[in-house]
This record gives sequence, C-alpha cells and structure tokens, in this order.
Amino acid sequence: MTEPDRQHPLYDTRQVAGGEQATCSMCGMTSDRPYRKGLSYDDAQHEIVNMAGTQFDPLAIETFLAETDPS
Repeated sequence: MTEPDRQHPLYDTRQVAGGEQATCSMCGMTSDRPYRKGLSYDDAQHEIVNMAGTQFDPLAIETFLAETDPS
C-alpha cells in the first residue's frame, strides 16, 4: 500500500484522521436537520464513497468501509 498524500488540501490528515472525518460526515448526513430529512445509511455511504479522493483520503475510506460493513 502506498502512503496517502498528507499535503492534499482537501483531505489533510494532519488535522483530522480520515476515518474520523468520514464518521462525522456519515453522522451529519444521516441525521435529521430542521431544514432536511437525513439520508439513508446506504445513500450517505454512497456519497462518502463518491467523495473519496476529493474530500476524503481514499485509504481512510477503504478502512471506514471495512469497519462499517454490516456483514
């Protein structure tokens, strides 16, 4: 496995661990807000996967998915 780019401006893992960032995003997306209903777990997971490499460290998302896999 290669080391992730720690200097990438959109997923700088020096400040927030990638898995923690994905977990916080998952909670935010699945929680109801006064202005919108929360997404389903599957829809939120799909959105996080789509953002891997742009807003999230792709290696952290692989780990996040392995840890949150319900099977």
